[in-house]
Amino acid sequence: MAELIQKKVKSSTLIEVLIAMVILLIVFGVAMLVFKNINTSYSPKLDLKAYLKLEETVQQTKDELTFIDEEFETDNMKVIKKVYDYSQGENLMVLDISVMNMNGRVLSERKEIVRKN
Repeated sequence: MAELIQKKVKSSTLIEVLIAMVILLIVFGVAMLVFKNINTSYSPKLDLKAYLKLEETVQQTKDELTFIDEEFETDNMKVIKKVYDYSQGENLMVLDISVMNMNGRVLSERKEIVRKN
């Protein structure tokens, strides 16, 4: 009769498998938090919105000839418009517009020399 060979099979215990799964879960959780923070901190949509608001403010200032300093808030952004005389030309002004988020980070800015009519 053939003799049964008793071999010990190497395997993991249930506790080892559970510990490995918990470690993987923690690693994936941290990775998701980092990914979420990176995605929310950079917002090209907000930058585009700020640029469009800047362009709208520049065009509105030129069309209405409202060459006065202004500061207003719109769409969770703060628009600061400064206007001052250009030192090297008569009848010229410098239009300096900045768009910031509510935390004070500059999203878009523009400086332009315009004619006052």
